[in-house]
Parts: sequence; C-alpha cells; structure tokens
Amino acid sequence: MTWIVDTCVVIDVLEGDPKFGLSSTRLMDKLVGEGLAVCPVSFIELAPAFLGDLALAPNLLSFMRIKIWQPV
Repeated sequence: MTWIVDTCVVIDVLEGDPKFGLSSTRLMDKLVGEGLAVCPVSFIELAPAFLGDLALAPNLLSFMRIKIWQPV
C-alpha cells in the first residue's frame, strides 16, 4: 500500500525541523518500502520550498523516494 505523505512531513525533513525533522525522517524511512507519494495539492504546497520552481521538486522528491500520486 502506498502511503500519502502530508506536506508538513516533507517540509519537516527538508528543513531539518528541530522538533519534528527526525521523527518525520524515521517515519518515512519506516514506510518507504511500501511506497510514499504526495498528492497534487501537496506538490503545489511545496512550491515555496523550491522558490516556486516546480521543475526542481520532482528531482528532490525522487531522491527522497516519494512519487507524485496520480489518480486513476
């Protein structure tokens, strides 16, 4: 089963949040084998993390082993 990752969890990891960064990283590490994805809305919500350049987002998400969920 693929797990949908909330925007705030991705941002916790990207920014190394002092309160939630480590726990978010551990959770994603635990679930990555089952598949991780962000929904299209979360993808757009991540735009500020990439200074609005959404072309950069897929590369980093891929590095984090997170797919962009596409409904069927």
